[in-house]
Amino acid sequence: MGLFDKKYCDICGAKIGLLGNRKLADGNMCKNCASLISPWMTDRKEQTVAEMADHLAYRSVNKDALRNFQVSDVLGYNYYKLYINRAEGTWFITSHQNYVDANPDILSFNQVTGCEIDIHESKRELYAKTSDNRMVSYNPPEYDYDYDFYVTVYVTGFFNNVMKFKLNTGTIEDMYSPQYKELESLVYNIKNVFDQMAQGADGSNLVVPEQLVIDSFTRQQMQRESNMYKDMRRRRMEAFEYALRTPGAPAPGPGYNRPTPGPAVSGPANRPPQPTPAGRPAQPGPHPGPRPHGNGFRPDNR
Repeated sequence: MGLFDKKYCDICGAKIGLLGNRKLADGNMCKNCASLISPWMTDRKEQTVAEMADHLAYRSVNKDALRNFQVSDVLGYNYYKLYINRAEGTWFITSHQNYVDANPDILSFNQVTGCEIDIHESKRELYAKTSDNRMVSYNPPEYDYDYDFYVTVYVTGFFNNVMKFKLNTGTIEDMYSPQYKELESLVYNIKNVFDQMAQGADGSNLVVPEQLVIDSFTRQQMQRESNMYKDMRRRRMEAFEYALRTPGAPAPGPGYNRPTPGPAVSGPANRPPQPTPAGRPAQPGPHPGPRPHGNGFRPDNR
């Protein structure tokens, strides 16, 4: 057959349009049939036409079961969530609110064999630019952090024995934020539930921990503290950059570092006196860096 010969879906018989072919081990599949495949199937090209037909028949039965799925517990944040039916001893994972249309696979408690979690930290160092356009590390080094929360469930009797999913959509940049604390609690709660399933728990004795929800007052307080830290950090970096651009200016020390404030690195007691007219007391010298503003924080921690 030529490259541009007409092809037909070996599952439903429909004509396959240009760029619409999805290869199987011994045939072809249209993109509409391919959209019905389980999201956990990763070896479509290795499936025969007969195996794929059986799989899609199972998917149709699974969708009917979802319409009657009685949700007793939900654990999740703003992305993938775990739905539990205690009465039937079943569960599924999905990121869609309309889970019937999404058709996630329903599994039993006794199919779970284990669970692992991963709070993944990504770290990227930040650099300051000198007057001659060189990039140098801050002192101490400054980093941007991103955090993602993953759960990996190990199952048996399923075409994919490893199910890994993420609990958060956007990355979390601050480990002291309310979002991080809620997700940290959630990821351990989900592991606790899957561990119980792996140990033989059923709907009558499964304990689902209460999900942490930080109240609005505490959330605002945590957000203020987070913003204060970011402002301190910004001023510390500005002071370092000022010292790089200003010949003869002393390099600033480490300043504040979260969560524990660092020691002061300069102050009136160790600044050189400023020349003054005769008969007047000496005054502290000018601050060697950006002037304080805003909430009054200074890069030298005065």
